[in-house]
Amino acid sequence: MTQLQIVKSKLDQYHKVSRNECLDLRITRLGALVNILKKQGYLLTAGYEHTEHGKDYIYRKQVFNPLPPAFNPHPEPEPDYQEQLTF
Repeated sequence: MTQLQIVKSKLDQYHKVSRNECLDLRITRLGALVNILKKQGYLLTAGYEHTEHGKDYIYRKQVFNPLPPAFNPHPEPEPDYQEQLTF
C-alpha cells in the first residue's frame, strides 16, 4: 500500500489524519500528499488541535450529509382548492 493510499484510507474511514500519526508510519511528506488529494477533489481543513499526546496538526475531511430527498427547503404553496369548487 502506498503512502497516498494509506492517507486516503484514513481520511475515508476516520475523516481525519494527523501529522504525528503519519510520522509513526514513516510518512514524512503529509503536506505533499494532501495537495495531491486536494487536486483529486478532497475538501480538507487543517489546523492545530490538542490531543491526549499534546499538540498535533490534523487534516480533516469535510463530510457533507445531504438532506433526505423528501425535504424541500423552498416548498411550493399548497393549492387553494376552495377557489376551484363551484356548485
